Parts: sequence; C-alpha cells; structure tokens
Amino acid sequence: MIRSIGKRILGSALARASGVYTITSTLNAGVPFLLLPILTRKLSPEDYGIVSMFALLSSIAGDLMGLSVHGGISREYFNKKTLFKEYIFNCLLILGVSSAIIFSLVFALRDPIQALSQFPGDWLWAVLVFALFQFFILSLGAIYQAKMQAGRYSTLQLSQTVLNLSLSLVLVMVFSLGWKGRILGQTAAVVVIGAAALFFLLKNWSTFRPNKRYVVNALSFGIPLIPHSIGTMLIVMADRFIITNRLGLAETGIYTAGLQIGLIIEMIASSFNKAYAPWLIGSLDKKNHALDVRLVRITYAYIAAISAGAVVFGLTAPFFGKYLLGKDFRMSYGVILWIALGGAFKGMYFMVTNYIFYVYKTYILAWVTFIVGILNIGLTLLLVELRGIEGAAQSHALSMFLSFLATWIVAAKVKPMPWREGFLSLKELLPGFGRDGSS
Repeated sequence: MIRSIGKRILGSALARASGVYTITSTLNAGVPFLLLPILTRKLSPEDYGIVSMFALLSSIAGDLMGLSVHGGISREYFNKKTLFKEYIFNCLLILGVSSAIIFSLVFALRDPIQALSQFPGDWLWAVLVFALFQFFILSLGAIYQAKMQAGRYSTLQLSQTVLNLSLSLVLVMVFSLGWKGRILGQTAAVVVIGAAALFFLLKNWSTFRPNKRYVVNALSFGIPLIPHSIGTMLIVMADRFIITNRLGLAETGIYTAGLQIGLIIEMIASSFNKAYAPWLIGSLDKKNHALDVRLVRITYAYIAAISAGAVVFGLTAPFFGKYLLGKDFRMSYGVILWIALGGAFKGMYFMVTNYIFYVYKTYILAWVTFIVGILNIGLTLLLVELRGIEGAAQSHALSMFLSFLATWIVAAKVKPMPWREGFLSLKELLPGFGRDGSS
C-alpha cells in the first residue's frame, strides 16, 4: 500500500511541479550558500551587516511598491470572467503610480532611514531599483505558476541566480569592491532579468487598455494585504533592525550568516507552496468532499514531515556550518535550530493561508499578521536583552508559530474543511491520487 501511494504521489503533476520548484529554489538559495564562505571571509561582520540591511530594505520596498497586486495574479488567472491580459496591464499601471510615490518618500526620508538601518543613504537608489525590477520578475513568475509551467518559471529564476552569482563573485573577488560589489551584483542581475520579464509581460501578457474595474479589483486584493505585509516585515525583519540598534551592525552580520543557513527549511516550504497553491485552488473549485478530506490529510502529513525535518536539520547544521562560515561568524551556530523551526512553522502557515486567499478574505489575514508582528517586536526586544542574537532567533520561531496557529483558526472559520475527519483517517493518506494531480 505504501509503495502504491508513493508511486501515485511521485507520478502526480503536483509532485513534478513541486520538485522543479524545489530544485530551482535550492539553486537560488545556493547563491547565499555559495557566497557564505567567500563573503564571511572577504567581509567583516559590519560589512556583512550592510549587505543584510540591503536585503531587508529591498524586501520592504518591494512589498510596498505595486501595493502587492502581483499577489492576485495567480488567483485571477482562474477567474473566467476576467480578461487576464487586460488585468495584467492595469497591475502594471498601479505599479507605475505607487513606485513614483515610494521613490519620493524614500528620498524625502533618507536620513531617518539611514539612522534606523545604518545602511548608507547614498545607496538607497539600489534598494528602490532592485524592488522595482523584482516586481516584473514576480509578476511573470506568478503567471507561470498559475499555468503550472514550472520549466519556464525555473528558467526565469535561474537566469537571475546565475547572473547574480557571477557578478557578485567578480565584483567582490576580482575588483575587491566588498559590500558594494555584492549589492551591485544583486542589483544588476535583477535589472537585466526584470527588464526581460517586463518585455514578455508587455508583449505576451498585456492588453494596453486602462480599466477602472480591474484597477479596483487588483487594489481590493492588494491594499488589504498592506497590513499583512507590514506584519510580515515586523515578524521576519524586526530582529535585524533591533539587533542593529541594540547590539550593533557586526552582530547583525553574524546573526544573518546563521539565518541564511536556517532559512533552508523555509525555502523548501516556499518551493512546495509554489506548486501546491494553484493546485489547491483548482481542487477546491471542484466542490468534492472526498477531495477536501485528502487535502486535509496532505496538510497533516506535511506538518509532521516538515517539523521532523527542521529539528534534524537544525541539530546537524553546526557540523557543516564550519565549512560555510569564516571564523568571525561562528557565533551564529546557536540561531540555526530556531530559524529552522521558524521555517517549519512558516511552511505550516502556507498550507492554511491558501484557504483565506481562496475566499478573498485577505483583510482578515492582514490583521492577524499585523497583530502577531506587533507582538514579535516586544518578544524580540525582551529576548535580545536576555539572550542576545539567540533570543532574536527564538522570538522568530515563536512568532512564526503564533502566525500559523492564528491563521489556521481564521482559515477554519472562513473556509470550513473536514479537519477532524481528515485527522481520523490519516492511515489512508492520498488513495487514488491521480497522475494528473487530481482524483
């Protein structure tokens, strides 16, 4: 029976797509892994802290730029009443207006941003350019995900990865540009691939017709996610801002080195979700109770698997971490287990949050995440004072768990699923799971 189930799972479209996404994400994650032995030996902890702050600020700008409307592309693809190419064009119009506003605000607030992050103010242009062109890559990638075109998605992502790695190595090792070389390498790579993504979006996926209804539709999806984005920032980014201001930029660099190793679990979870989310939406549209039970079983099996994987990874990571990190960064070993557990909880969150997206109740999710994010600030401040960078990692894990638990409760309310029935029949996991990813 186990062998039969395994063949069904491995032969499914979901598993094939998930496998491609996992390989792609692993190679993408390989950039920081490949660069860790170099950057933690070529850069001081302070310089590595600047690189870390660039990643944080770029992520914040990316969440605000475009107002998260690219997140609705995968969902709207399945809406047969939507003229999809026209919808994409109106998402790009929203990006243009919001980007102009964000650029103006950042330059107006340059000094406070520099004081808070200790990131050089004269390099904020790179943050904004990176965020803008990343939007194009994410939008085209969302289309490929919705169409289950894992190969094209992988080509898009891996092109950026190869260019990012190559430029960073040349600029850091050959030209000895230090943290500037790493930031320039990332920015140049995203500009080149983002420009290509924009070309394909305009050529193949856009009808040049402003449509107020689509603008409102996209904004109604994206704007409620702004509190969600802010909450996510508070959960996953507050730690480094607090460490920077309480312990110093060097401690941020040390913490980030361990963080990058621990985040491998979240990377795996995100890879699976890229394939699982569109498949889940298609499955829910079938309104089939038996299939709903199977979805619940998948969720429970996933929770068990990723929890065990995170613990094993977190406990064994320090043994190979010494080969990845320079001697000035080995204090980061203590954070890896907690970051891995946080990644496992993030994966569990992915499994339940898709139900909220399915019923368009993103405003509820937004406030759940925002509240957890506020709680995370207090936890991080307390635990950093008590336990230093390890306390920050513990706060990260606890906040991710609270986010998962609260989101699951909300998801069960807005989209009832047979959670009890699925739990009681776990031994029959995925019977009849078809080769095309459906039953």
